[in-house]
Amino acid sequence: MYNIAYEVLNIYSTLSEKEFGFRKVLSMDITLYSFAVEIIYALNNNIHNWGLICDNAKASDCVNHDI
Repeated sequence: MYNIAYEVLNIYSTLSEKEFGFRKVLSMDITLYSFAVEIIYALNNNIHNWGLICDNAKASDCVNHDI
């Protein structure tokens, strides 16, 4: 199911280029680098910058794996 959904999302370019969670080639390193670049850009240009970080590491524990 994952592979089909992933393929459809890629065919129709549904995922944002900033979406790192479901992409096979994008790792946490790239996520952190991208976040740091955005912060540095905002600081250098006197732009207010907000960040929201959600840790969903245990999210899969809430999934019913029997279905």
